[in-house]
Amino acid sequence: MTNPTRICIIGGGIIGASIAFHLSEAGCSNITIVERTNIACGASGRAGGFLAKNWRTGAEGKFSESSFLAHNELAERLKNEFSTDVLYRRLTTYNLSVDEITDKTKKSNDSTSLPKWITANVHQQEILGNEDTTAQVHPGLLTNALVKIVENRGGRVVIGKANGFLFETITTHTEKDEHHQTSPIRAVKLLIEDQDPIEADIFILTMGPWTYQAAPWFRDAMVFKENISHQLDAISGVKAHSIVFKG
Repeated sequence: MTNPTRICIIGGGIIGASIAFHLSEAGCSNITIVERTNIACGASGRAGGFLAKNWRTGAEGKFSESSFLAHNELAERLKNEFSTDVLYRRLTTYNLSVDEITDKTKKSNDSTSLPKWITANVHQQEILGNEDTTAQVHPGLLTNALVKIVENRGGRVVIGKANGFLFETITTHTEKDEHHQTSPIRAVKLLIEDQDPIEADIFILTMGPWTYQAAPWFRDAMVFKENISHQLDAISGVKAHSIVFKG
């Protein structure tokens, strides 16, 4: 009997957790998630978790719709099969323009449809979505729930700082190809600071905005003619605030 494929996912956010979960759904059990701090320690644990079905058009629109429906199905399955609540809910979404200076007791004439807890002076409002098209999920609960299922199916989480790969030459290739400076090579071990290396057959980078930091791992091994750092550009974001009220 052949050994199962060993998969190592570097990054414990929602992308890494989702990949690990769906691989486990396909029967993969030898899965290792490597995370420097803790699962969902970044945006995957603190984002607004907002989901919209029809705010995109074209190819992206189809993807958004599929994702919206998939989150709904997954939330129901987590609750029914795994007794896990990730605080998924359908909701109505408003876009409001609020005047904080004027008397808060005075509302515009078109604000009668607003929830009672909105007490500010709203002088412009727009409904962006209803319960058929917008929803919300707690990203931290979802990410941790998926990882927990993976662990229950035989996977594991390793907390540690990844420092690079160990490579070996693919001996089945005898000639150089146009994409490599040397004979083709592959990563066989992930180096972890102050821990034993992790051996795997497949490595998947899901480090979010820190993915570009892995560029030297490949450049030092001279995997490609061109510097791979050009293909792993730094990711920047825009700071935003999200507050969830539970009543």
